Amino acid sequence: MAAAKAKPMTKSQMAAHFSEKFSLSKKSATAILDEVADVAITQTKKHGQFTFPGLGKLVKASRKARKGRNPATGAEIKIPAKTVVKFRVAKACKDAIVPPKWSLPLTLLAARPVGIRVYCKEMVSALAVTMPPRPLPACTTTGMLAPATTPAGISMLT
Repeated sequence: MAAAKAKPMTKSQMAAHFSEKFSLSKKSATAILDEVADVAITQTKKHGQFTFPGLGKLVKASRKARKGRNPATGAEIKIPAKTVVKFRVAKACKDAIVPPKWSLPLTLLAARPVGIRVYCKEMVSALAVTMPPRPLPACTTTGMLAPATTPAGISMLT
């Protein structure tokens, strides 16, 4: 049996949350929410875009006329050009909601035999990976072990 989905926060619930957090009346919190929506709509109409800091950007875009198909009959139809509004989610917001999948480059897998701890600039915490021992690649001319090389921006610690 599937678990019941939580309902999204309503405007009145959001106003109640803001009124508690910032010691405002519910009426003034609702007025602030309405004003933010009005400014976003006005600026998107006038300038073609509006940025919600930390969330993303509302962007007005034009779609070209194109040909499509009626799914019921299969007949070809003309779809006229139109203007649409898109929302581009900010990277910080997206990464906070859905953390990025981190994977090790193949050069790291071949270079280090035991445990690898990789630190990237974008990562908040270190990703520790333990692998079975592998021999280091040997230099063909001297027979000595080749140094472990990494891509730029990544340092390796064992």
